[in-house]
Amino acid sequence: MGYRGDYLLIKQSPERIASALDLTVLNKAESVPHSGAWIGRLKNGWTVFVVDHAVTCDLQENAIRALSKGTCAITCSVNETVMSSQASGYVDGLTKWQITNTLDAACGEEALEEQG
Repeated sequence: MGYRGDYLLIKQSPERIASALDLTVLNKAESVPHSGAWIGRLKNGWTVFVVDHAVTCDLQENAIRALSKGTCAITCSVNETVMSSQASGYVDGLTKWQITNTLDAACGEEALEEQG
């Protein structure tokens, strides 16, 4: 069984992100937990939201677009069970770039796709 995880980085408060993604913050931790989901604010103003299971950021794309208005956001999904990963950049509610890597691509298909 491989690792599956999703990441969101954005210059918004953890409370605003949790609300936009319809999440409830359960408790505060002194260190990063090894499982589940966590959200934390970095000293440079960026907030990191991590989910270490199969809940993809793609399911919340409309909320992420709305959160990126007036700022930028980066999402990343990694799924080692099927050897794929995807990263996207949003600015002012629009997807500006996206990179997808699928090592299980069929013969003759490109494993790496870039947009923007």
